[in-house]
Amino acid sequence: MLQSSQRIQSCEELAENCQDGDQQAYSELIARYGPRIHGFLHRLVGNAHDAEDLTQDVFVKAYQNIHSFDTQRSFRPWIFTIARRTAANFWRKKRPTVQIENDPPSHATDPREKAESQDDCERIWKFAHTLKKRYFQVLWLRYREEFSMQEIAEAMEITNINTKVLLHRARSDLAKKLTSAGMLNREHQESLS
Repeated sequence: MLQSSQRIQSCEELAENCQDGDQQAYSELIARYGPRIHGFLHRLVGNAHDAEDLTQDVFVKAYQNIHSFDTQRSFRPWIFTIARRTAANFWRKKRPTVQIENDPPSHATDPREKAESQDDCERIWKFAHTLKKRYFQVLWLRYREEFSMQEIAEAMEITNINTKVLLHRARSDLAKKLTSAGMLNREHQESLS
């Protein structure tokens, strides 16, 4: 049994410790969220180098504003909101070329089946990346980051109802693109809409 000093702290508790000046707690938050923020930003900007720079910017901004974080709320939407805003500022300044790289998880055991699954996933995310930015963001947060509707609403600064509408429209538009590309039949399109 773990003693209370060995208990794993929640992100909210770590953020509260950061507010009290605990540098180690902040390092732990970076360790927990760094790869996920980087992956999110990489998808948004399409370039690993820019995503690395933006990830650093996100954590600098988070550190500078940690005092404004309400520890009664979830840390995850707060940090992803900073990431989304940082990416938006990046896009306002520069429009890079899009390069999609993906190593999607697969549950297939047959190597050929696994490769096909990875290819399909990569193609789907390429199509998703051609959608409106907000559509892509809501899809990414829901399906890659596994955010709840409430967390998406907080991260994107919209209401729960707007989140549901945005997600519905994003899935519908993606289904249309996949159907026109022959990757989805009409029956599947209707079930996604």
